[in-house]
Amino acid sequence: METGYTILTNYPAEKTSLNPPASSSLPTKIRMSFGVSCLLLVFILLAFGGWLRMALALRDQAFIREVNALPGVVYLAITGAVWGILGMVSAAGLISRRRWGLRSALSGVILFPLTGWANVLWTSNIQSASLINLPFLIALTIFWLAAGLLVLIRADRKGWFISKNDEEKNHG
Repeated sequence: METGYTILTNYPAEKTSLNPPASSSLPTKIRMSFGVSCLLLVFILLAFGGWLRMALALRDQAFIREVNALPGVVYLAITGAVWGILGMVSAAGLISRRRWGLRSALSGVILFPLTGWANVLWTSNIQSASLINLPFLIALTIFWLAAGLLVLIRADRKGWFISKNDEEKNHG
């Protein structure tokens, strides 16, 4: 009776460590879904935009002070750095596939609109052009929250985020 695996030949394979292990111990490979890819791209773009905001505020600080622009260089630089860090951590969480990645991506989905609204409301007055776009901002916020939460819930249900225990079970 033949035992072992036959690979591209009619000869029986020997029982060695080269034979694949039982299917229950194989790690599951999951492709990144379109939604997770889009969310990752948005986080990367938001991080890039934050770092760019900080860099431009620091580079053009003389001009910003000359025209007496509010809220000022320090506010623009700090919020740019916060958005850059938040975007990078959220993107890294999605790439890592760890359980902490779900929490970091979820915090990014919630904190980006929250800080955006704080920025709009703190830097705008009643006649400001940014408040004229209020219906658009509300719709965009609702869309972002719904899409981001839906993508993260689906990714979690499909096993995109793994715990340390799951990884140890799969590899050893």
